[in-house]
Amino acid sequence: MNRTKLKIFFICFAVFTALLRYIASSNPQAVEALYSKGLFPCIRWIFDHTIHYSFIPMIFVFLFFGILYLMHIIVRPFRSKHSLLSKLKRFGFSLISFLAILYTSFMWLWGFNYLRVPVEQSMSFEPKPILVKDLKSKLVARLPELMAARKVIPGVDAMAIDTSYMPPDFEEKIRTHIQDCLIKYDYPAHTDVQGRFLPKGILLRIKTAGVYFPFVGESNIDAGLHPLQYSETLAHEFSHGYGFGDEGTCSFIAYLALKDSDDPFIRYSLLLDYWRTLATNYLRYDNEDYRAFRGTLPIGLIADLDAIAENRRKYPSIFPNARNVIYDSYLKAQGIEEGLQNYNRVIMLVEGYEGKELGVRY
Repeated sequence: MNRTKLKIFFICFAVFTALLRYIASSNPQAVEALYSKGLFPCIRWIFDHTIHYSFIPMIFVFLFFGILYLMHIIVRPFRSKHSLLSKLKRFGFSLISFLAILYTSFMWLWGFNYLRVPVEQSMSFEPKPILVKDLKSKLVARLPELMAARKVIPGVDAMAIDTSYMPPDFEEKIRTHIQDCLIKYDYPAHTDVQGRFLPKGILLRIKTAGVYFPFVGESNIDAGLHPLQYSETLAHEFSHGYGFGDEGTCSFIAYLALKDSDDPFIRYSLLLDYWRTLATNYLRYDNEDYRAFRGTLPIGLIADLDAIAENRRKYPSIFPNARNVIYDSYLKAQGIEEGLQNYNRVIMLVEGYEGKELGVRY
């Protein structure tokens, strides 16, 4: 097959994939059975028995060769002696085929997971919307559990918690918690997704704490995060790695997996992350009252909150508005209608799930 025919094949396969995605979007049960619990675990197995053993983050290798090939298809047509119009046509044709390869790779390696059965349907509960006026009561109600979790961390005092409190096998503990949680709810998670710590600030400066890169199957988080943010972020990205696209769902799985962890650092950092999610939403609702409420919190909790905020200021965002627009559009293109607001769906999922566990009807 010559180069032109190969490019035509990639473009046609991309069109086929797009049509299949359209049809599959109305049948999540089929996606769940055939792809998310069928084909994808096989893809996951291949990733976890090959790329998993790499000593360097494969995201950089992929981006290096991807950029190199992109430069090739830009330069190559213009080195010929053809007319300018012919050069532009060749370049356009090559670019379309390259984008077709990226699209089909994304969808078949992971993207169809966006169309799977919602986690609340599989677990038989209903998400519970929370009125903004109830957010403060939620913050107050969760404080005793949060502070009790902090108190049992060996050696903890009123100072902010740092990396010295982390368990030495941190990544393995997080991955095991996620695997156990997913298997408990009949989701395949029998291989080890690779976790990577990327150089400090590389993600934070684009307002991102972590990213799952489907082309190489790795879950990445920014090493510049405060240690108290590691647990939820890595668990969230591992959840992506095991086949979940929805952001709120991944945070929910992280919550379920870590909330009862036998490691006090992991448990506290998870509970703190969820408490901060509630607090962020209440802050948007009533900034003045939240500030007053924050001043009444226990000294150790204030120290942790201040340390996280101070650490975040080390990595100011570049082009924050552009990032928000691009990622919001990306999520909506994958069928996540609320876009960036999908991250806050974790609150509805957690409250709905815990309401079910307590036998509360909404």
